[in-house]
Amino acid sequence: MKIVLRMIVALFLVGLFVIAPCIAAEISPETKEELKVLRDQYREAFKLKNIDAVVAMYASDAVLMGTGPGELYEGADAIRAAHVEFFKNFDKEEQSIEWVKFGAKGDVAWVAVTEKFTSYMKSKKIEFQINSTMVLEKRNGKWVIVVRHFSNLVSDK
Repeated sequence: MKIVLRMIVALFLVGLFVIAPCIAAEISPETKEELKVLRDQYREAFKLKNIDAVVAMYASDAVLMGTGPGELYEGADAIRAAHVEFFKNFDKEEQSIEWVKFGAKGDVAWVAVTEKFTSYMKSKKIEFQINSTMVLEKRNGKWVIVVRHFSNLVSDK
């Protein structure tokens, strides 16, 4: 079952990137603003390590994927546990958006972001960038994350 789910998610993401230019052209200013607000709320909740606020932004059946093997979290409990682990990696963190793109069609939307992080752990400063994509769905009038993928950059380009 997990292999089938992974294949479905992979095919969905590939299809999304193929049609993304068409979707992006159709986003309304209202939807774009709603997505910006959600993105900013997520970033602030993550920075403050507010686990309840972070998990509330995901659909109960959401999927979170990281860079490598073993970084696949399905459902609210697994996503909560993943964020508990993420939060252990910093005492304080600052984030800045380097690039962002929004797209939507009806009740489905996506956000692609490149972010720079400056993390502090016991006074040690660590800087890194990630690429992140979110697929969202509007359920009961509220945007929720249904698929999120993040990856660390592996080159200086």
